[in-house]
Amino acid sequence: MNCEQLSDLLLEASPLTSDDPQLQSLAQTANDLRGKIAHEWLQAMVEVRAILRPDQLAQAAQLQEQFRTLRQERLSLIGNQPWAPHTCCVEHRDSASDRMAALASHAVLR
Repeated sequence: MNCEQLSDLLLEASPLTSDDPQLQSLAQTANDLRGKIAHEWLQAMVEVRAILRPDQLAQAAQLQEQFRTLRQERLSLIGNQPWAPHTCCVEHRDSASDRMAALASHAVLR
């Protein structure tokens, strides 16, 4: 999928509906790619987990709980404001993969 194609299509002066075949095709391609990325991410996380020692896995679980607590504290401070970014899913995925990658790097270096 070409992001420029999608941007061009969305910004064209001509009328556009969600049923537009070209838009549907681009959306389907984007969804297919997201699925492939999710599959590759999951596979990488399983491989990283396989090389962690039990103590490292326990440390990862502890870090995850600390991040959850911090996230809840942040949300309680900013509340449900319209300007506040909704990052739950992306933040959770990225922070989990970052922690697993960091632990894997640490395991390899030890």
